[in-house]
Order: sequence, then C-alpha cells, then structure tokens
Amino acid sequence: MRIRRIENSMAVNKNKIGNEVISGRSSFLDLRRINMMKPASETIRRATTLPIKLEFNPVQVTKVPKTSFLDGTAYELLFIMIAAIISSFTGYRDWVFLAYLLMALALRVSSQRILRSALFCLVLIPILLQLHKDGLADMFAIFVFYFLSIGLLRAMIELRKD
Repeated sequence: MRIRRIENSMAVNKNKIGNEVISGRSSFLDLRRINMMKPASETIRRATTLPIKLEFNPVQVTKVPKTSFLDGTAYELLFIMIAAIISSFTGYRDWVFLAYLLMALALRVSSQRILRSALFCLVLIPILLQLHKDGLADMFAIFVFYFLSIGLLRAMIELRKD
C-alpha cells in the first residue's frame, strides 16, 4: 500500500518543474527545451562577448611651441623688482602701475599673467611679515591690490571680446 501512494504522488507531480506546471505559461527555465548540442566554446564566446562594438579613434597630438623663461615669469618678476625699487626710493608707485595698466591694455597682456603676479606678491606678504619687514609687506599688499585690479579689468576685456 505504501508503494502505491508514492507512485500516485509521483504521477501527480510528473508535470511539474519546481513549483509550476509546464502546461501553462512558465516563468521558470524549462531544461527540456534547451538545446544541449552547442559546444562549450560557443556558449562561452556568447557569454563573454560585449553587445557593444567599440571603436578607438586615434587623437592627433599637436606640439605646443616651447616658450622661453623670458616670455612669462621673468618679465613679471622683473617688473615687480623694478616697481619695488621705484616705490621704495621715490613716490611714483602709482605712476608705475598706471604705466603697467596702459602697457597691459596696449600689448594685450594675458589676465592670467597679471593675476599670477598678484599671487606671487600675495605669497611674499606672510614671508616678509615673518622676517619682520612690515614696510615691505605693506608695499607688496598694495602691489597685490594693483595687480588684482588690473587683472580684473583685463579679464573683463578678454571676456567681452570672446
């Protein structure tokens, strides 16, 4: 009797895979419908192949012309030294920066270069204060103000032209 009950229960569960009946629409994977005749290399190739085709376009690298040291930083430092010497020994500091403003506008000096000069002077201020050179620190603070003003004016002109 016991054997019949097991056979009857197997007959009832014969059409089931997992918890679902095959005759209806199944959301489970039906292992009987999978084609097992594909070689393993084909299955691996399909599983690892990207669905997107990637193309690499080479980028042409252009050479940036070399600029000498005198083209940038040396002129800035030279002007700062000349302005410091003139403003230390004479009272013509404002005239020197007025001439620098006119030169920056006429020669179309980059605003980045002018603001770099302001940054250099700004870095000098705490160094001079640590060396107890308060007069020079005050003078370079004024230089920072002039450079920032001229650089801002030049940047506004550059933006207006763009």
